[in-house]
Amino acid sequence: MSSIGIVYNNLIEGTKKVAKDLTEKFQSASLDFVCDLENLPKKCDVNVLIVIGGDGTILAAAHRVYNSETSILGVNMGTLGFMTELNVKEALSNINDDFIEHTHIEERRMLEAAIVDLSTEKAPNFSFLALNEIVVGSGSVAKMARIEVKVDDQWLTEYRSDSVIVSTATGSTGYSLSAGGPILYPTSSDILLQPVAAHLGFGSGLILPSNSLVELKVISNGSAAISADGILTSKLTKDNKVLAKLSNKNVKFLRRSKSFNSYRNIMKFFGMNDSSN
Repeated sequence: MSSIGIVYNNLIEGTKKVAKDLTEKFQSASLDFVCDLENLPKKCDVNVLIVIGGDGTILAAAHRVYNSETSILGVNMGTLGFMTELNVKEALSNINDDFIEHTHIEERRMLEAAIVDLSTEKAPNFSFLALNEIVVGSGSVAKMARIEVKVDDQWLTEYRSDSVIVSTATGSTGYSLSAGGPILYPTSSDILLQPVAAHLGFGSGLILPSNSLVELKVISNGSAAISADGILTSKLTKDNKVLAKLSNKNVKFLRRSKSFNSYRNIMKFFGMNDSSN
């Protein structure tokens, strides 16, 4: 029997009640804890973490359980819910101990990034982890930055944009999508490079192979910053560059079926009719 935790986003109306209703679906021996997101243990030693909220809630939970034996089962009570597996009705109708035992694990790769100090010879410390994206750009609101990009130590381009996104396939339905980027298949290991509000010159995004090492350097004057999933942030100086690559670390998600149609799920969020029926 799997050990189970339930976490909900208290800032979204109704999530606490759904969490309470779900607790009645499990045997007391399998349910380890129920809590809101702010009180989620830093180390969740459970097999399954049921996350009730939206994609932001799942993203925050993922930063607690990455590279562990804990799998996330998302219940959507947010706006879109690209990363969730069930809506509330489906969750309340289906989730129980038996349902959990017959799900399948899907692994999503993460990104890792390092700030390199060009004035020293220190080896990079890849301390920034992201399930969705690493963003490098201006540290000021509504200010364009000149961002030099290299891939595998080869000069690629200079973006004149608000920022540049380095995204996973999971993140391709997040910030990158709002910047006009493509949607990658969820389990793809490709890396997406996408400028935000590019001005003049080359402004298209690129899909890079999984073994790529991306180097970003803000060469314009003024403040600059790096963000990982909007959770980990740091200022950058003129002596800094950022290295980003696909990580060996992953986040596990529970899926109802190995044959789950991700394309159909994506189209559903855009209001596209399913013509297969």
